[in-house]
Amino acid sequence: KNRIYRQHLKFSGKRGAGRYKQRKRRAEWIKSIHQRPKAAQNRSRFGHWERDGMYAANNKELLVCVERKSRFTKMSRILHPSSAFVGQLTEELLNKTKRKVLSITNDNGSEFRKPMSWNVPVYYCDPLKPQQRGTVENTIGLIRRYITRKTDLEELGETAIAHIENMLNHRPRKVLDYRTPHEVFYGKKVALVSGI
Repeated sequence: KNRIYRQHLKFSGKRGAGRYKQRKRRAEWIKSIHQRPKAAQNRSRFGHWERDGMYAANNKELLVCVERKSRFTKMSRILHPSSAFVGQLTEELLNKTKRKVLSITNDNGSEFRKPMSWNVPVYYCDPLKPQQRGTVENTIGLIRRYITRKTDLEELGETAIAHIENMLNHRPRKVLDYRTPHEVFYGKKVALVSGI
């Protein structure tokens, strides 16, 4: 008798299948950092990026993307904390470089939980392993000199954020044999920017 009534229920027989399909879809695009290509691991090729969210005042976030080989940095405010928005913002920032993007590595934060619309593999670090994305962590350490946890990003504005990004990209780095990230990333020298 219960079986007769159950067939008229809206979600009858679908709940378990739905969960299985969701897990299967998620498994298709979730990639572990241990699957990342060797060129990304040893920094032998341009195009492999790391990204992370950086908190400022009032829980507002800055998206920071760093290219592993050159340490070239792109960043912008996260206006909406949804993974769809962060994915779109990532694409916009990296497309501005006019260079091919081969992969992105990030943590398991909710803002990175959904796949992006473009066909670029995204690799996820192991839980509680920030050293696996050390390039972006070190860059955030540099940014903290100018943007602290008490900085109001809205008050700071996109122009100031772009200026900080520009200074970082034109700052000589010991790890790059005292070349700048911009010089390494684009293969050409430009006048150094003062103030950092």
